[in-house]
Amino acid sequence: MIAERRTRVVCLFFFVLLLGAVGAFRLRTGTPPFSCKEGYMGIYMVEDSVLQGKEKGIADTNLGVLFEGTLLPYDRDSNALFLPQSLGRDAWSGRLTAQVRGEEYYVCAPQDRMWENKTDAIRDGYEYTLWLIGERTYYEYRLIVTGTPVMAITTEREEIPVPPPYEEDPDGRYFNSEPRYYGTVDVFDPDMAGEKYVITETDICYHDKGAGSRVFPKQSYSLELINASQENVNVSLLGMREDNSWKLNSLYTDSSRVREKTAIQLWEAFDASDVSVSEPGPKMQYVELILDHVYQGLYGLVEPVDRKKLQLKEGDVLYKIIDWQIPEDEAIRISAVNGWKIAYPIRIRYPKEIQDYAGTWQPIRDYLRCFYRPEGIGDPEAFSMIDINNIVDYSFFMMVAAGNDNNFKNMYLAARRKDGYRITQIPWDLDYTFGNVFSMETNTRVIFDEDVTRSYETEVLIRLHNAAPRELDPLIWEKWCGYRESFLDIKQIEKLF
Repeated sequence: MIAERRTRVVCLFFFVLLLGAVGAFRLRTGTPPFSCKEGYMGIYMVEDSVLQGKEKGIADTNLGVLFEGTLLPYDRDSNALFLPQSLGRDAWSGRLTAQVRGEEYYVCAPQDRMWENKTDAIRDGYEYTLWLIGERTYYEYRLIVTGTPVMAITTEREEIPVPPPYEEDPDGRYFNSEPRYYGTVDVFDPDMAGEKYVITETDICYHDKGAGSRVFPKQSYSLELINASQENVNVSLLGMREDNSWKLNSLYTDSSRVREKTAIQLWEAFDASDVSVSEPGPKMQYVELILDHVYQGLYGLVEPVDRKKLQLKEGDVLYKIIDWQIPEDEAIRISAVNGWKIAYPIRIRYPKEIQDYAGTWQPIRDYLRCFYRPEGIGDPEAFSMIDINNIVDYSFFMMVAAGNDNNFKNMYLAARRKDGYRITQIPWDLDYTFGNVFSMETNTRVIFDEDVTRSYETEVLIRLHNAAPRELDPLIWEKWCGYRESFLDIKQIEKLF
């Protein structure tokens, strides 16, 4: 009897040790202390019965659902977590884990056949149920799987700059006086080709951008990627160039959300078609924006047109045209005398530091005199100050894309020093294209009208052609025929859309 008792005690002792070892193993590996089966991305598949006896918590934020170590973007209005996944791969990418202060939690989900149909779930906008389960409490979320990259910005503080006096710096007075918001940004890029998944986390400074577009209910933004010391940080986003400066276009004015992207790709085709002229324009990738835990919708993340993109050198000048009106030459002269970077609607965007304002303003004064003022008609200098291949390309682009808002507006003029100056035109802000026409704007609403019948010509090419039709006709015809057989074929443009 005594021996049997000892055996039972010894067995019980080792059984307790075994339970402790199992518990320690669970603690180390994070295995839930309830019946489950590990599914896709490390999510534990469980039955509803697991929730019995646990209190359902209420959360207005993502308490701790991480994807590859980064908190998933969260929309408090719909209590939804957003998980970008590539449409180019059938398999799920990455792993979901839980990290909550205090109690240990696990990322779980009820059994759902749609986990086996990722592509269908993305295309159909299917919403999964996700549970964050602890020992005594659980939280329920909607999980939206999107095939589009997601950007989540969290604002931590606001700074309101003190604008300079108008007499000192009118450009800074009107264009650099917006409130600056500082915080963090997470960009989840599933890579449409399905080759890799990139998550970018950094600090950010951003502000509202645009003039007329600020009356829209959906804002556009300018972004600067920075570090903790507020120094610029160059990062490649969504496969585009490494840079600290980015634009977020709201795409509000185009209900289809495809015009601007298509117009940008069309201009890329023009740029690639002729190596004799450098005319690179903006690049854009779609991204869904969540700002301060509120879903904002689909945006276009855009590489700006700047010195880096155009590979401008010392002595070159970059002008941005922001409105239709042509400034009087006297207004430009006054800006040069006063040391101003703006003669509305023209802004000098490069160089940043100007030593010779008169010399920096001179190329655009000559350009306007030749192509937009009566005294410049037939001026023999006209051909020497522009790149004729670029002028033809821009005119074709305007006609094909129906650039309603890009004829001496929403465009850049790059003046490169080369035996004087040689000016090229680059389009920007391409939402009013392909029949989308700005009609009327008030303080409370915007009315748009679609017109697919208009053809837009540029004043520059018209004047050049009137001055020398025999010289230009062969070039225009040759370029047009070549483009129509390649990227301006209607089927090719339809593929872009």
